[in-house]
Amino acid sequence: MSDRKLGWRLGLQAVTGVLALGFFLGVLYRSASLYHPQRRAILHLKNQRKKVKEKKDSVGAPRKPPFLDFSPLRIRAVQMLLLASSTAALGLYTPVFYLALQGYKEGLEDSALVLMQTFMGFATALGCVGFGLVVVRPSDQCLISRQYLCQAAMVGVGVSLLALSTVQGYHGYVLFVWLYGVCLGGFLYSLKMFTMERVRARYFTRTWGFVQGAEAIPVLLGVPITGYINQSHPKAGYYFSFLSTMLGAALLFLVGFPKRHRTPTDVAPCSCSSASPARPPLPKSISFATTLDLPLGCISGEVLPDSLMLGYDFRPLRPSKSVPEGLATRHEWLQYRRPA
Repeated sequence: MSDRKLGWRLGLQAVTGVLALGFFLGVLYRSASLYHPQRRAILHLKNQRKKVKEKKDSVGAPRKPPFLDFSPLRIRAVQMLLLASSTAALGLYTPVFYLALQGYKEGLEDSALVLMQTFMGFATALGCVGFGLVVVRPSDQCLISRQYLCQAAMVGVGVSLLALSTVQGYHGYVLFVWLYGVCLGGFLYSLKMFTMERVRARYFTRTWGFVQGAEAIPVLLGVPITGYINQSHPKAGYYFSFLSTMLGAALLFLVGFPKRHRTPTDVAPCSCSSASPARPPLPKSISFATTLDLPLGCISGEVLPDSLMLGYDFRPLRPSKSVPEGLATRHEWLQYRRPA
């Protein structure tokens, strides 16, 4: 009813004002325990319980984390990640702000501008889903690291920004919107996963907040700079956005790679004695597809699993460097051995 009398603009403002009043209702709230007849006795019991709890927690209790924790900033990978993301943010989000304005100046209809913004939203969501599938379900034949995935998305955004300075007409803008939206969605997802890979779950929440803050300030500076350049030289500001995006992608090479513990690759010498341990150490998997530089006397039923003995000649085999996920014990090998 208020919308019909006041109009859409004043009606929505009135609804916003009514909803904002709920914020001030908390000032008038008073707990019911203030009016309890045994209020003093309740407060005394609460204080005694609090003192007992503090005595128990004082011995070996961990300290509470600080409200503002800047410890992730000491990590070199985080520092370079902040530098790369802030540099790329100078021009990465520029089309989000200037695409509709540029299309309006070139004479596109309002319905076409709305449709382009809709396409950009769908393309961004599609990019998040596509890059997410690459990260969550990687292929066995082609493994792509999250750093290269993030850099590929940034390069795609840079190429689309370079093409924006030359596109004309509605169909050209639609093609740009889909290319830019897919790459932008992939960048948003892959950057978050790349940050989580570098700092792990311990510092991720705090580090991601710093990354978002490092992107916010350059966006406030990069968008006006691009607009100022476009006023003096039409569409020339997108070259600045292209250079900043590509520079941010190049700075990701300085983030480095996480340290991984190497597994020992030395093989214990084979002992051909009759007495063998209950479960011999097998640091490497044994493949029967190629030859192995071991004497035939060391290959016996007590050392090798039964699946390698049945139907095969005991030729020399070569150990591979891959470690299988599951190796059965000797008892399980002998359980499924066929009778002679």
